[in-house]
Amino acid sequence: MYSSLEQPAVPISPRVTKLTSITQELTEGRAIDWGQVRRLFDQADFLVAHNAEFERRFLFRIPDLINGKLLFCTQHLPAWPKTGIASSVRLEDLAAAHGISHIAHRAYGDVIATIQLLGKISQTTGAPYFAEVIKVAARESRTGALA
Repeated sequence: MYSSLEQPAVPISPRVTKLTSITQELTEGRAIDWGQVRRLFDQADFLVAHNAEFERRFLFRIPDLINGKLLFCTQHLPAWPKTGIASSVRLEDLAAAHGISHIAHRAYGDVIATIQLLGKISQTTGAPYFAEVIKVAARESRTGALA
């Protein structure tokens, strides 16, 4: 696993700092090692993210990073409404409903929470939620409607 920050080209807004706790000082002089990121992505058969459309906007900015890999979204799994929090599919709400501590709106925290969440057993299927990701992914890949 790899986690890093990068000094942005524009100042970090107070709204973003409030949401993420990332400050200009925290990113000062920092850079993402895109070679390391590429090596990790190259090892993956597919990618999984909660709210994949949000992630897709960033990932596709980096030329040849995705290289045709499928990106599956965990946000709208059919099992979520059955968790008892049908009003929200936000990662922080799903994590809380499953007793997972979560550092919200930080990439590393979101990844850890998503991994832990997908390992939890669905009350409706009796299988890990990740099994549902695979089932939905298989169905979408057959219909051409990939996440």
